[in-house]
Amino acid sequence: MAAMLEVPKEAAFSLPLITMVGNNDIMIENHLGISEYTAEHIKIKTSAGNISIFGNMLTIKMISADNIEIKGKVDKLEVMK
Repeated sequence: MAAMLEVPKEAAFSLPLITMVGNNDIMIENHLGISEYTAEHIKIKTSAGNISIFGNMLTIKMISADNIEIKGKVDKLEVMK
């Protein structure tokens, strides 16, 4: 159905879209909230499961109802169902 309407899958099905620039900047679209937050670990809820970001000096630069931007030195990113 999304292909027929030429709507991106992440928009049509509220799937998370993760954009990472280098290892210092992550933008996640279509999130459902934050369940853990420290300077070394941030866990974000999505319709596809949890996204865990591990690193150092992690901060939330921006958060809105749909988008979240994280800055810091990212060592590892995990997607768990």
